Amino acid sequence: MIKEAGLYLDIPEKAYHGAGLTPAPPLSSSIAKVLINQSPGHAWWEHADLNKSKALEVEHSTKTQGMGTAIHKLILGKGRPLKVLNFDDYKTKAAREARDAAVADGSTPLLGKEMDRAEVVAEAAKRRLADSPIAHLIGEDKGDAEVTGIWQEANGIWCKMRVDWLPHAAREGGHITVLDLKTTGQSARADDWSRTMFDFGGDVQDALYRRGIKKLIPEARSIDFVFVVVEQDEPCAVQ
Repeated sequence: MIKEAGLYLDIPEKAYHGAGLTPAPPLSSSIAKVLINQSPGHAWWEHADLNKSKALEVEHSTKTQGMGTAIHKLILGKGRPLKVLNFDDYKTKAAREARDAAVADGSTPLLGKEMDRAEVVAEAAKRRLADSPIAHLIGEDKGDAEVTGIWQEANGIWCKMRVDWLPHAAREGGHITVLDLKTTGQSARADDWSRTMFDFGGDVQDALYRRGIKKLIPEARSIDFVFVVVEQDEPCAVQ
């Protein structure tokens, strides 16, 4: 349990999404989206601290989500462990059992051919990022991946966020840039993807994360919260 506001580097993903992270149930962008788009009852159901059955639920990722998680980890260097399974598909009982065991263990299961594909996409994305306007912000010595932010609002409500990439320079304040990596099986073209962004609540994430960053980095004068979108299909464009 985290009892002090701050930016934390080594909180496991399972602990972040599980129950008991803060002294009282925290507000996250995912719960905020449900509150806005559905109802408090739906938000209660989705919250691991409030709905104990949700806390015990085993997450079964879809193929797209698993691929996205793998690409995310390969680019940023941190994230949920990857478990490569030596099967051609999930048609056999053994393959399904191996997949379910990996998920239960907190890993992302991938068939060998899926892992090969994720590595191709990640390498292509890294080359494009190295030649992009944000190249100076990305690299092992330039920032930290999967940074957990915990803070309390003036009314005592605990909040949490999981920043994909926080450049070291951001901690110094001034004008800072924070990155959030997304993958898509569709187009990363700005006009196309912006519609997707509003569909999944990227605007809510943007608002809550900016709020958290201002709380935790008081010296921040202005914030660019940048979505870095990587296409999963050739030519693996990055926007």
